[in-house]
Amino acid sequence: RAIGGTINIITREGFKRRINDLRLGFGYENGQLTPGLSWTRNDSVGDLIYTLSASLFRNRRESENSTRTTETRTDDDTGDGLLLRDQTETSAGQDRRVGMNVTSRLQWRLGPGNDMLVLMPVLFHTRAEGTRHHVLTQALGDTPPLYGTADNRSDSRFTVGRLNLQYRATLGSGLRLEANGGTSAARGESHNLRQEFDPAATLLRTVRDSSLTRDRTATLSSKLSKLLDGDHSLVGGAEIESLRRSETRSTEQDNQDPLADFEGDLQASSLRLALYAQDEWAVNPNWSAHAGLRWESIRTQGDNGDGTRPDNRSSVLTPLLHAVWKPDPKSRDQVRLSLTRSYKAPTLQNLVARPVLSSRYPAARANTPTSPDRAGNPDLRPELATGLDLAFERYLPQGGVLSANLFHRRLKDYIRSTTELEAVSWSPQPRYVSRPKNLGRAVTQGIELEAKFRLDQLIDGAPP
Repeated sequence: RAIGGTINIITREGFKRRINDLRLGFGYENGQLTPGLSWTRNDSVGDLIYTLSASLFRNRRESENSTRTTETRTDDDTGDGLLLRDQTETSAGQDRRVGMNVTSRLQWRLGPGNDMLVLMPVLFHTRAEGTRHHVLTQALGDTPPLYGTADNRSDSRFTVGRLNLQYRATLGSGLRLEANGGTSAARGESHNLRQEFDPAATLLRTVRDSSLTRDRTATLSSKLSKLLDGDHSLVGGAEIESLRRSETRSTEQDNQDPLADFEGDLQASSLRLALYAQDEWAVNPNWSAHAGLRWESIRTQGDNGDGTRPDNRSSVLTPLLHAVWKPDPKSRDQVRLSLTRSYKAPTLQNLVARPVLSSRYPAARANTPTSPDRAGNPDLRPELATGLDLAFERYLPQGGVLSANLFHRRLKDYIRSTTELEAVSWSPQPRYVSRPKNLGRAVTQGIELEAKFRLDQLIDGAPP
């Protein structure tokens, strides 16, 4: 989802060398031991080259934090700052996490040419548990104080499975086909219990929060290219991507649900379509260029939690231009120039309107800008970016590179989370709520510098 550009990752082909490695490792941090175990197997059977890998890990971490919050208001008459709040919260806790990761790559060569079929399944699962103790002291602030001490217990599980497919074939007459498809499913579940006490250890408030999320994705892309006379390569392609999310959440404060007005099960989805065609032209040994046309459309749907689902649709037709100049055709040194436009869709999580309440302030009371409630925005529109890139790349002998990349982006419907005081349905008091919004237009620009080289290229006689 690179804004204003494209990331194309081409994985290397499977090893022909046999590998069967088992590795055991340990980490030690703050008095806690974190072991890990991994296994990798690589082999071939006929036209099949396969790689299998699996890993197990267990992490335990202890941490301590301290946060001081001050709030001041400027006096309109004197201009002096009036201190309204001065609170310090310290906490100490322990987190435990165990997980497993299983991946594989199955690659078949189809015939004597370069035709190939690749399957890449992945499975990941993790479980985490945590406990944390909080102490709140205030020299000035809430009346009565929010609490003296608090205890948190959390438990979460996350599982994701993915299957990607890649097919490459030569169709004859200079035609080449590349097709990629993928699907994934993820499930996340979490439970959190928070209990707050006054300085005399009397229970003041109990908060329970549970959530269950399910994500489904499906992608399909195809690219057809044909070599033409005059060092031209005509390329055309299509892409489709579908994302779906369902979310079930429950919040309970002292055996009451402050979010009873919201539906418990909410959904969000996005659908993106793209078609493109371009001419890849080797003008001469020094110059090459890509020029084309791309149409892209995106549709997003969120959930307001009251039975309505805002539907946003937009599309753009735009030219694409990429140019590369090599001062010396025999060298890898080059200058690149690119002009692109593309969409960046809002995350599905940001399209669900059901709020997550501040754990620090009860729903019946007012909160502060530093402890806001958080909510999504089903009316979010995707960002549209127009980008210009200019890059200089100098490749050094014996390896290494020096590069400078200048970029300029113009964004439309820029998305940013803002915190504002709102009249809300879940509290008799106005509450500060942080939610993402389309803020209009924005510009981002800068320069990226990279230098990578062997030490003996800089200092004579140094280790390589």
